[in-house]
Amino acid sequence: MREWGWFFQQRIKLAKALLRSNFGTKLLTRAMPPNIPYMAVECLDGTFVTPSTDAVTRRLIRTGEWFHDETEKALDFIRAETGKNSDLVAIEIGGHIGTQTVQFAKSGLFRRIITAEPLPEIHRLLRANLELNGVAEIVTPLMVGIDQQPGNLKLYTEGLNSAKGSLITVADNRHDTGLRIPVVPMSEFLSMADQDPSGVDLLWIDAEGMEFEIMKSCKDAGLSPEITIIEYSPMLYGPDKTAEFFEFLKSEFTTVRQLERGELRSTDWEAVEKVEKQADLILT
Repeated sequence: MREWGWFFQQRIKLAKALLRSNFGTKLLTRAMPPNIPYMAVECLDGTFVTPSTDAVTRRLIRTGEWFHDETEKALDFIRAETGKNSDLVAIEIGGHIGTQTVQFAKSGLFRRIITAEPLPEIHRLLRANLELNGVAEIVTPLMVGIDQQPGNLKLYTEGLNSAKGSLITVADNRHDTGLRIPVVPMSEFLSMADQDPSGVDLLWIDAEGMEFEIMKSCKDAGLSPEITIIEYSPMLYGPDKTAEFFEFLKSEFTTVRQLERGELRSTDWEAVEKVEKQADLILT
């Protein structure tokens, strides 16, 4: 009996090691039966309900965080740049299930966070996760996307990765979901949230290719926060849009820094112009 007990314990250890690997988490999530559409994952920044088969879920299970170090570096920079430890207002475009939103809210830096997540299923999970982590009182989630003109845009996704949902057609393996997502100009978004643009300190945009349209809409709305953080993605824009967006950023901001592998480093516009795929930029 003792030998069988030892053997069983070794199998458990092997199973746990497997489920911490990329292959193991992929096996677990893809084998999940359809009557378990969601699971709750306890992470470094809180507990999150997330789609069972999603790539985001795999990372949360495997690493216990969602780019936590990069976000902490950004928060440290915001403290230093603003000279404040509280009472800031942030707008986040691309809230997803709230991993980053919750980290923002728990930092103590912000008295208000307004987040946009247009995908209905993911928006419901976002709201649930805000409640679950006790930060719903300071976060205003709105189920819209941002563009220069109001309307409805098609949503494209990349397989089982809900974090890669995009409102533009891109030359990769994303496909049309058949869903149409409401979009509004930033001026209307601010009105929906009852927020004066002059009172916004931080703008964070992770919109899978829509960053340029959102930035132009922000300019139209008179939104010019002290700090703007964007996921800059030439691989999604194409050469013409990349060149135009680069010139726009260069004309609007004086200083650029890059978040990479949990580190914040100074860079310059010459280096940004050479980015081919993607970079997280902090603009002031």
